[in-house]
Amino acid sequence: MNPLYVKIALSVFRKAMAAGGVSGIAVSDNELVQAVGAVVTAVSLVWGIVEQVRDRRRLLTAAASPGPTTVERVESLVKHGEAPSVSTPKDEIPQLKSDRMIL
Repeated sequence: MNPLYVKIALSVFRKAMAAGGVSGIAVSDNELVQAVGAVVTAVSLVWGIVEQVRDRRRLLTAAASPGPTTVERVESLVKHGEAPSVSTPKDEIPQLKSDRMIL
């Protein structure tokens, strides 16, 4: 399956999960339902943050790679800890953590 479609489906699921959690907190008088709603909302929030960090890491790794590169190579660089810091400012050129090439 196309990774873009998977990402879209997971995003829709995450939004629905957050909406369900918030509505469980707001509508129910049952403390258990409110607690479950809060947990579901928190999980959805953390999931969204993790996705944002992963996407930024991949983007910066691709930008730091010399010349055209494949998605597979970017994922390999990230996996092996070569990705630039996710806090690299927009006005700086990202740098890989080392000059060695990982294939």
